[in-house]
Amino acid sequence: MDGANKIRRLEWPPVIIPWDNNWEEYCQLIYSEYKKYYDQSNPFYFDGMVVKARKRPIALEKEGGFWHVIGGSEGVPEKERCERVLWTRAIVENYQDDSILVWEEPSKHDGSTKDVVFWFKDEDYYAILAKRDGYWVIRSAYYIKYESKKIKLQKSV
Repeated sequence: MDGANKIRRLEWPPVIIPWDNNWEEYCQLIYSEYKKYYDQSNPFYFDGMVVKARKRPIALEKEGGFWHVIGGSEGVPEKERCERVLWTRAIVENYQDDSILVWEEPSKHDGSTKDVVFWFKDEDYYAILAKRDGYWVIRSAYYIKYESKKIKLQKSV
């Protein structure tokens, strides 16, 4: 079996990992799933380049990219983001689906050439990839809670 056949694609539409009030067990579960789908031994691609998750900083024995996807820059886990921890990959792999809006915009954070935004509009979720030298990095992913954010995204499309 060649390497391409080993790549695991996520379900489409993506699955939710239901919130569990036992945070320690739930965090271990979603981190285990995160590691399966965002590990470099199971790559995925956008625009001909591999997409990587941030490794650093490590906190509580978990990679920084994990904490950012489930809790943003503050790192405080949010229920909706935790439940959708696998969605960034699913959305990127299925970006040509009619339910996904995709556009480029200048990076607002670190001067990278461009960011690409993927908005799964029907599910109020969006993800951002930042272009690096020869690869993409997952900048973040969000569940949209506020109508004002939807309006701002709509203006960007």
